[in-house]
Amino acid sequence: KPTRAGCKDTPGWVDYVGFGCDKFDWSYSTMCSLPGPMGPGTRHCCACGGGSTYVAPTPQPSRAPIISPPPTPRPSQSPACKDTPNWSDMFGGGCNSYTFVWSCDVADTYQGSMGSANENCCVCGGGNDPSDTS
Repeated sequence: KPTRAGCKDTPGWVDYVGFGCDKFDWSYSTMCSLPGPMGPGTRHCCACGGGSTYVAPTPQPSRAPIISPPPTPRPSQSPACKDTPNWSDMFGGGCNSYTFVWSCDVADTYQGSMGSANENCCVCGGGNDPSDTS
């Protein structure tokens, strides 16, 4: 009985007489259009051109996870540290805009006319520390 590779008949399908897909072959193809409670054999039987052609996916080789390095720790800021007065980035945001962990990592991208947050904001390791005598 020629059928498509990987084709599966619909389980439980029968025609109006009660015959299942196993009773059909190409020599009885005219019977394929006869209806059953679930529809005709042309939709449910491989021998009639129906059924499903589910083919299990080919397993892909596994890949090792990519582990990112930990973020660079921020220098601890002195309680005496003061942000550069009137500093803003290219969008007008001041040092208070750099409160997220990742924001100092991209600060150099958004430099303002007075430099970056990394140079001007205590939270990013910049600013002015009057207690620093170096």
